[in-house]
Amino acid sequence: MTVRPLDEGDVGRGVELCRAAGWNQCADDWRVLLSVRSGCCFAAEREGIVVGTAAALRYGTQVGWVGMLLVDAAHRRQGVGTGLLTAALGALEGCRSVGLDATPEGRPLYEKNGFRPVCGVIRLRLGRGIRYVDVSGGRIRPMRREDLGAVVAADESACGLHRPEMAAAYFRSAPDCAHVAIEADGRIGGFVLGRPGHEWAQMGPLTAGDGDTARMLAGACLQRLGGRGILTDVPEGRSDWRQRLCEAGFREQRTFCRMVRGDALPAWDRVFSIAGPEWG
Repeated sequence: MTVRPLDEGDVGRGVELCRAAGWNQCADDWRVLLSVRSGCCFAAEREGIVVGTAAALRYGTQVGWVGMLLVDAAHRRQGVGTGLLTAALGALEGCRSVGLDATPEGRPLYEKNGFRPVCGVIRLRLGRGIRYVDVSGGRIRPMRREDLGAVVAADESACGLHRPEMAAAYFRSAPDCAHVAIEADGRIGGFVLGRPGHEWAQMGPLTAGDGDTARMLAGACLQRLGGRGILTDVPEGRSDWRQRLCEAGFREQRTFCRMVRGDALPAWDRVFSIAGPEWG
């Protein structure tokens, strides 16, 4: 087996692995990850066939993130996942914290490599044809391209991760979903982004200073999706927010375990929905 950099020519195979695993990422998601200046994507290859993938992203100099670790079912428990994780961790050498969101199937591999659980992330799904009904207040308006700098700063303040490529990519792929909450002094006090996904649209990240602002941001985003099936990933500690979404028609679909190796990850001070397991 050889672990090498993943390139544009591997995107189709990466999508195949996502479909086989039931993941929601699509080709554009892979291309965005390939474009991140402070990131690396890897492919595990056997006899000329890509049998696994991984991505490693640096958020500043202190925090790294591992995502998109996928292994073909026929090649599991043969060292492929270990090889990919080793490559990803090598790319993140020097980071004081390395985080990831583990599926139940992947968690044993990460525990063997020094990751420890932090908390859960719960994926909620709103079925097709069910419209999330809410009335957004005057503090919520559509996001503009010139807002992206302030949105990146608000994102970093909320979760400690500097992710300009993520914000720009999500805004580009689903501008109708993107909204901001404006404070009395004109500052951006919260925001929501979304992306199309393969089968389901995804709402997140969503950051806000309080539950009412989160509700209005979600309402503005979801109304623009017009009855599409929607996913959103909610930190376990946001039980009130999860309950509010369930009352609006969302249902729990699956769980992830947020894990860390090294120092503690930055706190999620105002995060109501995350960007997704590939971004944290």
